[in-house]
Amino acid sequence: MNLQYHGFNSKTLVTKLCFYFLIFIFLFGVLFPFYWMIVTSFKGYGELYLFPPTFFPRAPTFGNYVAILGEKLFLGSYLNSIIVVFTSSLISLLVSIFAAYSLARFRYRGAAFISSLLLFSYLVPRPMLVIPLYIIIGKLGLMDTLSSLVLTYITTAIPFSVWILTGYFRSIPRELDEVAAIDGCGRITILFKIILPLAAPGIVAVMIFNLVNGWNIYLYPLIFTSSASKRLLPIAINELMLGDVFKWGRIMSMTTSATLPFVALFILVRKHIVRGLGAGAVKG
Repeated sequence: MNLQYHGFNSKTLVTKLCFYFLIFIFLFGVLFPFYWMIVTSFKGYGELYLFPPTFFPRAPTFGNYVAILGEKLFLGSYLNSIIVVFTSSLISLLVSIFAAYSLARFRYRGAAFISSLLLFSYLVPRPMLVIPLYIIIGKLGLMDTLSSLVLTYITTAIPFSVWILTGYFRSIPRELDEVAAIDGCGRITILFKIILPLAAPGIVAVMIFNLVNGWNIYLYPLIFTSSASKRLLPIAINELMLGDVFKWGRIMSMTTSATLPFVALFILVRKHIVRGLGAGAVKG
């Protein structure tokens, strides 16, 4: 029997099967933790410790969600996280837009060095910044405040944002600026009425990245805040682990509540994220 009859090729079939198998393994490794998190959040106390574990709740319950909603720590930390993350992301985006436009459109001495310095500062591990940031926050008298977290989050958000937006702004033809300038538009008008609408995918990508990155930061809230009223969500989740006692039902329900909104947001704007990061990374 000729396996290549009518264009059929056994090697091509094997290659495709291996390819799809690898994709399946990858997706399973990525998605199964999310599935297990959601499933566990609907399990009752007795079912959490069954062996072998159940892969679907026998008696689904919302008890864990009711329990965390009744905790002041959860609601307060959730609100604190929203305030800190959205405030720092908006400030970072605004500063980064002006900085990136300057690097992409103006020619001045040291522009290339500034671009390299911003990228290098983004690559510096966060633990290395803890001590200098701690000294600065202490000198400013902002220890154990939400303002300290906003300032520290900005230090990680701005370098990446400027790098991506600079590349995206460079992908927009300079001729548009020149035509607008001939019509009497100033630099600010050109930026807000011409460049920013065209750079919307890049701006959305940067904003979503900053939101997700800030939402997941654990080190800075742990170090710069101490009172319960200033707790952020990652710290609140960690406090459900008391020694060798893990309140898995509440931990998973709290983690699900913190994760799903951003998953939904990512799905809604995924096209803008891919276009924005792709253009910024290639052109930058």
